[in-house]
Amino acid sequence: MDFKALPVKKGDAFYLHRVVGEENNCKYKKENSVQILFDAGVCSNFVNTFKQNVKNNYVDVIVCSHSDSDHVFGVRKLMETGVKPCSELWVPAEWYLINKNLNPKLKGSYEDLISTLKERLNSDTEYQERLIQLDEHDLHFAFSVIENDITFFEKMDRYKFRKSIYILMQFKVITDIVDLAINLGVICRWFNYVDSNPSGGEPFLRPINCEEFLSTQISTIKLKDFYNLNRKNKEALVFKSCQSNKAMVIFSSDSNFNFSQALPSGFTKESILYTAPHHGSAKNANAYSRLNKITDQNSFCIRSHGSSKVGSCHVSALAQKYCTKCNTMKGITPKIVEAKFGVNMTWSLLTQTPICQCK
Repeated sequence: MDFKALPVKKGDAFYLHRVVGEENNCKYKKENSVQILFDAGVCSNFVNTFKQNVKNNYVDVIVCSHSDSDHVFGVRKLMETGVKPCSELWVPAEWYLINKNLNPKLKGSYEDLISTLKERLNSDTEYQERLIQLDEHDLHFAFSVIENDITFFEKMDRYKFRKSIYILMQFKVITDIVDLAINLGVICRWFNYVDSNPSGGEPFLRPINCEEFLSTQISTIKLKDFYNLNRKNKEALVFKSCQSNKAMVIFSSDSNFNFSQALPSGFTKESILYTAPHHGSAKNANAYSRLNKITDQNSFCIRSHGSSKVGSCHVSALAQKYCTKCNTMKGITPKIVEAKFGVNMTWSLLTQTPICQCK
C-alpha cells in the first residue's frame, strides 16, 4: 500500500495505491493494483497538484465523502478538464436526489424564487455580484427545501439569508461534479449514511457507516435537512481499505464516529493508518476516542490542513501524527505526506515529514 496526503491549501485530498487480490472485480485491475482518490480539497490548481504528486492523471475510484468545499472543490476541477479522471465516482446518495437532471420527480419553475432574491438583494451590494451567477439550476436546491414558498427569503434574518446564498453556490458545485462525470462516461455510485450494517463498495474499499444504493432505489431516501447539506459532517461517509488482515487504511472524513457500527478488528496496531477526523477538530473527540481503542504509538494518523481548530483529542492521540501543514506553521505551504506499508508489516514515511507539532 502506498498512501499520500496531497498538499492542498485547505481540506482533505488522500490518494491510495494498493494491490488487489483475485476477489476483486477485474475491471479495476491494472497490473493487479487499484488507485483511489478520497476527497479533493481547495487548491489554486488541483489538477497540477494531483499530476505532480501522483504522477498520473487518472485513478480507478474517486470518493466524495460529503458536500463541503474543502472536500469536493478539487474533484470538480478534475472533471472540468474534459478528460475522464476516473472509472467510478462514489458520492452521497442525496446528490442524486437533488439533481434535477437525474431525478424526474423534481419539477417546477424557479423564476419566482430568483425574483424574490433580486428584490431582497437590490440594496445589498455585498451579494449582487454573486447573485448574477445564480440561475434556475442553482436555485433547484432551495426549491426542493421550501416547496416554492417565495415568502421564505422574506422571513429570514441576515445570517440565514447569507448562509442560504452560500449553500446555493455550494449546491452548484456538487451538481456540476455529477453532471460533468456522467458526461465524461464516469460511473456514479451512491452511498447513504447508516448507523450500522454498512454494505456495498468493493473488496478493496468498503464502507464503515454507509450503504450503497442503486439509483432506482434512491427515491426511498427522504429529503431531510438539506438546508444543512454543506454542514452534514455527522453523516460524512467513512470507508476502509483492508489488504487481507495485514494492513488497513481508514478514511475518517469529517465524521465524529457517532454511528453504532463497530470499527474493524483483527489488525495489528502497527498495520493501521487513519486520516485525522475533521482535520483534527476539537469537535471530533469521540472519533479519536474510538480510534485510540484500535491503535497505539505504532499506528499512523495523517492530518490534512484545515480551517478547524485542532483539539487536544488530536494532540493526545496515541498514533504517530503527521500533517501536510501543522497549525503552528504560519505562512508555510502545505507539503505532501507519503507513507508505505512494507514487507515488515508496518507503515513507514517516504517523505521527510516532522512529527506533528499542532497545539
